[in-house]
Amino acid sequence: MHKSTNNQLSLLLTPGHTPGHLCVYDENEKVLFSGDHLLWNITPNVSYYDGNSDPLREYIESLRKVRELNVELVLPAHRDTYFEHRKRIEELTEHHKERLNKIVDILRKKSLTAYEIARGVKWKSSSFDELDDFQ
Repeated sequence: MHKSTNNQLSLLLTPGHTPGHLCVYDENEKVLFSGDHLLWNITPNVSYYDGNSDPLREYIESLRKVRELNVELVLPAHRDTYFEHRKRIEELTEHHKERLNKIVDILRKKSLTAYEIARGVKWKSSSFDELDDFQ
C-alpha cells in the first residue's frame, strides 16, 4: 500500500458476532479491518445476547452490507489476511443456509431440544460429542 495523506476511516456497525460489532473501512486504501465479522477459514461465532432477537439474520444483513464495499485487503482479528471478501461472504452465507435447511429437516421429524438438534447437525471437524464445552 502507498502512503496517503487523505485517509478517512469509516466505522461500520456489523452485528451478528456480537450486537455492537464494528468493522473499520479505509475506502482510500480499500482495506477492511473485519474484526470477527469475516474470518478466512473458520466461521465466526454468531451468538444470542439478551435483547438481540435474531443475531443470525443481523449477521447475514451485515455480510450483505460489507459485500458492497470496494475491498482489496481484509485484515481479520484472527488468522490470515485475505483478498476475496465477496467470495468469502458467499461461502459464509451458503454455510448458514445449508445449516438452517438441515435444522428444518431435523425438526420435520419431531420436536427436539437445541441440544438434540445440535447432535443431528454435521460438524466440520468432529462429531458434536467430540466438541469441547466452549464450542
